[in-house]
Amino acid sequence: LKPETADTVSFGVVLTPSFVPNLSMELDYYNIRVKDVITSFGFPLQLNGCLNNDIPLFCSHVHRDSVGTLWVSPAGFIDDPTLNLGALQNKGVDVTANYKLDMDQLGKLTFSLYGTYTLMLLTQPGGPLGVQGYNCAGYFGNTCGVPTPKWKQKLRVTYDTPLPGLGVGAQWRYFSSVSQDVNNPDVLLYTPGAPPPNRIANYSYIDLTASYQVNKTLSFRVGVNNVLDKDPPLTSVAYFSSAFVNGNTYPQVYDALGRFIFGNITLQF
Repeated sequence: LKPETADTVSFGVVLTPSFVPNLSMELDYYNIRVKDVITSFGFPLQLNGCLNNDIPLFCSHVHRDSVGTLWVSPAGFIDDPTLNLGALQNKGVDVTANYKLDMDQLGKLTFSLYGTYTLMLLTQPGGPLGVQGYNCAGYFGNTCGVPTPKWKQKLRVTYDTPLPGLGVGAQWRYFSSVSQDVNNPDVLLYTPGAPPPNRIANYSYIDLTASYQVNKTLSFRVGVNNVLDKDPPLTSVAYFSSAFVNGNTYPQVYDALGRFIFGNITLQF
C-alpha cells in the first residue's frame, strides 16, 4: 500500500453589513480530494457491479459454492482486499450567522445559525479523479453507508434575561431528506428489481437549556435534548448494511435514545 495524498482548497468570506448592526455572516467553501485511498471495494458494490454491469474485475472476485450461493458454505465468498483505490472528493459550503438584539431592560436575544450544504460526496472506486464514480450526497445504504443529508443545521436562540446571570436557550436541529442508494440512477449504485425507494424524510429536533451564573467562580446548566422524545427514523431490513445500522436506524446521525436530560456544575479557580 502507498500513502494517501490529498489536495484541499478552501476559502471564505465574512460579512458584517453596516445597515444591520450586530449581524455577522460567514460563508466557507471547501473542496477536499483524496487520491490513492486505502480502502476496499466492498461486497455490495462488487456483487452489484458484476450482476448488473458485468464488470470483469468485480466478477473475478465473486466465488460461488457448488450450489451457486455465497453463504451456504465456506466455498462461497467474495474477495475484498484492502487496496489503494481511486479517489474521494468532499465538496460543500459551511454557513455561519450570528445576530444580537439588545432589548434594554428586557434583556438580550442572540440568534446563531450553523449549517453545512454538501455539494458532493464522490467516490471513484478505481482510476484517477474524473473517472466513473458515484455521489453519495443525499443518500444512504449498503454502499453509501451512513446518511449524508445535503443540508444540516443548528439554529439556536439564547435569551439573557433581566435577572443577573440567568439565561435560557432553544435549539432547532435539522437534517434534510435522504434516499436509499439502490435507487440512485448511477450504474454503480442502481439495483434493478430493488424494492420501492426507502426514503428518510426531513428530520428535526428541539433542544432546551437554562443556565445560571452564580458568581465568577460557580455556574449551573441544565438542559433537555430532543424535548419531544422523537423516535429515530427506521429503515427497511432489506438492502442495508449491518456495519452502519443499529436497530434499523442510524444512531451516528439521528437520536436513537429519545429524550435526554443533562446537567452540569462548573467551578473556575
